[in-house]
Amino acid sequence: MNKKIRFFQSIHFKIAIVFILLLVVTLELIGAYFVKTLEQQNIEQFKTSVNVDSYIQDKLAADLLRTDTEGANDDIKSTLSQADIANSADLQVVDAKGTIRGDSDINAQTNVGQKSANSSIKNTLYSGQQYEGYEYRDRTGSTYYKVIPIKNPNATGDNNSVIGAIAISASMEQAYDSINKIVGIFLISSLVAGLLGTLLSIVISRAITRPIDEMKKQAIRMARGD
Repeated sequence: MNKKIRFFQSIHFKIAIVFILLLVVTLELIGAYFVKTLEQQNIEQFKTSVNVDSYIQDKLAADLLRTDTEGANDDIKSTLSQADIANSADLQVVDAKGTIRGDSDINAQTNVGQKSANSSIKNTLYSGQQYEGYEYRDRTGSTYYKVIPIKNPNATGDNNSVIGAIAISASMEQAYDSINKIVGIFLISSLVAGLLGTLLSIVISRAITRPIDEMKKQAIRMARGD
């Protein structure tokens, strides 16, 4: 029992603990910075990928300007089916009155012709400004949501009136899964590094204290007159 107490009070143990604590603090700081940077970069890449090409917006604008609503809606449906949006995003098109004119979700076709109750879409139609945000949905989990105003291509100057909007929603679960996998790999690597660092700290502490122990033993021998 006394040997165990002496070990924990020894300089070997204290130096090893100092090295281990320094290693843990360093890994914590690096890990926090790494995870934060990784999350920001992945989210920015995700947001950049969720966009509608300009030629798709132009086709939708032309369809919204047509007077034959039924034929225009058929063309809008066809255009949405051709839109290549990353991350399996859903697209919804509304006109200036807030009426839903098309939806890429095959399960939401009954919404076409109805008024949109989405406040973000209403704000975009009113202000002409793009909106983006995050929300949680039961079906898709964490979701990135963006509303892009569609403006009249024939209007000029201050009369560039809004004739509709495109609402894009994309699940972020895949992006977060990728982040979690990378973080998991980092944690395992950190654990291995911590174990190796612990062994290294013990070796270093012994190497540092060996001369001190020798001097201590020599001093004891000299005190005994050996």
